[in-house]
Amino acid sequence: MTFRRNARLPQLGASALLLLCVGGICIATAQDPLSFFLPPQVNTSAWYADFAYFYNVNVSECASACLSAAECVSFSYSATVLRCVLSNYTMLYQLQPYADYDYYQRLQPRNDTLIQPAVQYLLTVPTSNVVLGSGVLLDAFNSNLLYLLQHSVADMLYWYNKRAGLPNPPNASSFGWDNWVTGSYVGEFLMGAGGTLRFQENATLRAMVDASIAGIKAAQADNGFIMAFPEDQIWYNNLPDYTTSWVTHGLLEASIAGNPDALGLSRDNLDWFNNNSYIPLFLPPLSGVGELPGDKPVGYDGNLTDGSPGFGEASGHLIYMITQGMIHNTRMAQTKLGRQADVDILQKLFKEDWWLRQFIEGNLSAVWQREYFPHNYEITSYEAYLDLYVITGNATFLEAMLGAWKMIHDNWEHVGGSIAINEGAWYPPQSYHIDYEGLTEPAFWRGQCVAPDLDACKAEQLKQLEHGHHDHDHDDHVGWGGSTHPTGETCGSVFWVKFNQRFHRLFPTDEVYVAEIEKEIYNVGLANIAPGGAGVRYFTNLNKQKQTPTFKSTCCEGQGTRLAGSLPEYLYSYSAGGLFVDMYAPSTMSFVLNGVPVAVETITQFPYGSAVEIQVTPAADVAVEFNFRIPSWVAAYPVPVSQNGVPLPSPGFAGSYYEVPSQVLPGKKTTTFTFDLAMGFRVTKYIGVDQLPPHSRYAYEYGPILLAATGGWSTALDTVQIQGVDALNPQNWLVPAGDGNALHFKVVNQTGLLFVPYFEIQDTPLFAVYPVIDP
Repeated sequence: MTFRRNARLPQLGASALLLLCVGGICIATAQDPLSFFLPPQVNTSAWYADFAYFYNVNVSECASACLSAAECVSFSYSATVLRCVLSNYTMLYQLQPYADYDYYQRLQPRNDTLIQPAVQYLLTVPTSNVVLGSGVLLDAFNSNLLYLLQHSVADMLYWYNKRAGLPNPPNASSFGWDNWVTGSYVGEFLMGAGGTLRFQENATLRAMVDASIAGIKAAQADNGFIMAFPEDQIWYNNLPDYTTSWVTHGLLEASIAGNPDALGLSRDNLDWFNNNSYIPLFLPPLSGVGELPGDKPVGYDGNLTDGSPGFGEASGHLIYMITQGMIHNTRMAQTKLGRQADVDILQKLFKEDWWLRQFIEGNLSAVWQREYFPHNYEITSYEAYLDLYVITGNATFLEAMLGAWKMIHDNWEHVGGSIAINEGAWYPPQSYHIDYEGLTEPAFWRGQCVAPDLDACKAEQLKQLEHGHHDHDHDDHVGWGGSTHPTGETCGSVFWVKFNQRFHRLFPTDEVYVAEIEKEIYNVGLANIAPGGAGVRYFTNLNKQKQTPTFKSTCCEGQGTRLAGSLPEYLYSYSAGGLFVDMYAPSTMSFVLNGVPVAVETITQFPYGSAVEIQVTPAADVAVEFNFRIPSWVAAYPVPVSQNGVPLPSPGFAGSYYEVPSQVLPGKKTTTFTFDLAMGFRVTKYIGVDQLPPHSRYAYEYGPILLAATGGWSTALDTVQIQGVDALNPQNWLVPAGDGNALHFKVVNQTGLLFVPYFEIQDTPLFAVYPVIDP
């Protein structure tokens, strides 16, 4: 057993000493502890209490007494008065420390057993060997590459060197959001760059990735810690989990892309995380009688009001329940270096049973009134809980996450896919706010902090951010540049893509999960990744104007570049027996099936054309089963499928996978499959809170592509107005524009009105995804 001594509170972490105790004899050592398991919940009737006192004892005797008491989590000891106090709380809850006492936290050995997942994914996602051909996906991929190449390695490492006491080069500075989410800038870069290099080599980008990781390694602490923020910040601030999750994502992508140090650095850091005494050994029970769903857990900052998120210093759940505190552990757990300790800390400390019950019961407050930070970032916890199902086999996690998926899909997903919930305000079910007019991120997020007033500036940023959030008892708080209800944050859509990708791998023939991925990519990803490397848009504005892209290392830049760099991996997947074609874009792909290399090529003009041809060429004879997605949006069905020009016996149906049973394909010969995915108009009547009575608003999609109406702008209504048409039958009044673009449609007998793909719109013109349609 070990204890960890912290300096006299509240100066936590200023010094540390371990006391190794065996048979009542304790020896001081400067070495780090092996780490701890999380013990069972202690006495819930007295969650914060001293329960034993001893006088005229030395520190070794005090440690021995704590070891002999099952409920003892920590002890405080004063060498001045030789007094020992045994406690059942951790450092995090020592709210009023004794003067002149040192604090010791009990540690237990960490389980470093390598993990073997209990549930096997049925599909493998390609992490290399997919090449995009000419088209809109390649355009976005290349724009993202240009964006990444503009990053500065010196700036990305600025705070890492500062924390480690290493000199920064003269040209280094703190950039953008790195001013307040310390160390996240390099995570943002690595997420995008690591993903990109998996599919396309670029010598300059490769050198930047390697230099960034070498810099992180050079600044690594002796205990394995690699982050840029101070170690003790992990227990009182939610932002370190933001940085930890992003850097973990980035290092794992870089490892897959071939960097030799990335995976080991991530492992070292999460060993530190699983083992440090700044994370509490237990959390107190929920307040009230029993564990009532939605009750405020003890340990939240007492100044927070219902639903209002807090920033900066706060205690308890807030440090990790911004919800990114789980995903770094579950992602690491599923690598070849994943350890049982990665899961133990989540199961015994982070998991919230009351929240899981709400999802299973269909309680919508689990999403929009989540204590105490309702936000689309909750989806990162959904990802982690689904990971826990795969790792542990506990079906409760799966059941809860199926419930979470349905809640978001049915109540907080706009037409086109953008996520209709954000931080800092109430977003009731199906509120679907759209009239947000903030064209840039709030001024205090623009990364303008400079020395020598850096700390004061960062403090002011946090203050303004907190004050800008919505007070749920009053409707007069405005924190987002003029609106309390921004919508369609890019981050939320990327998390939703990753969540649905997990479901697709578990349930390969349920077409709905890939349909979700597809619309997020076309209607949010492509729409918010600016051409030419100009940056990424934060919100998916659905009326009037799009936001100006930013280049300030915002959260949405991080997730946007992550999505863009991973675009090739969503087109195909494969199983032990064959190939799934999930999305259709000009591309090639190669994989190995039963030891035989197989080359695949998709020939299509999608989304500007509907014809699809799939060519498959194995290097030798091999048995292959095929599954071709027939999207739910297909307008002409059933869909005939041909092999080598010969119609197959049965057609495909919308919203399913068309299975071609396993057959032996001849080696070094090409087998061709052809079919047509006809697109048509789909109509959605707006039901959200931004109504314009007595008018009605409607959105239109063509296949999976969200359309935006341009022209016909009504100043009085502040949106596009179209008169004299039947809203529910757009095929009667929307016709090809005749400008050479198959996705442009004009309104019959009305001049200047044009519907175009939402993803094509940049800074102009004025547009409406939900125009007013008057008969």
